Amino acid sequence: MARNIRLNNAGNLKAPDEATGRRYWGKYGFTGLDEDGFAMFDTAAGGRAALEQQIRIDQGRDQTQEEFINKYVGAAADPQGTANAQINIPQLTGAPSDTTLAEIDKDVLFNAIVQNEGGKDSVEYFAKSMPNFTALDRGVGAQDTTREPG
Repeated sequence: MARNIRLNNAGNLKAPDEATGRRYWGKYGFTGLDEDGFAMFDTAAGGRAALEQQIRIDQGRDQTQEEFINKYVGAAADPQGTANAQINIPQLTGAPSDTTLAEIDKDVLFNAIVQNEGGKDSVEYFAKSMPNFTALDRGVGAQDTTREPG
């Protein structure tokens, strides 16, 4: 089973520590970090909402798809994963690497990230989660959307 399905973390989002994870994703059902620093969510809908939030934040920045992939995957931390994503995500979005992220449909980008992270089974798994998930504040932390995780 793909990590993103196992952790209910559509985009394999990471945080440097649990306090940061709670601050960013507490209202989406963040339950902690696995041994590799990947966020865990209590539902697929929560993990989907967390990735959708990250996409909204990143689409508001002035960056190309290539710059986004280098940051998102982590070119220094995972050179092979970044190289794969530089091929896969533009193919899946149908947009050249130098396209600004804001020009790419958010749902297309979401599905490209999910498929890159966990394959077609992951896309199907997260498609079944509530589409327009409304986050509930579960009392585990305020949402901070002014900074990006990691």
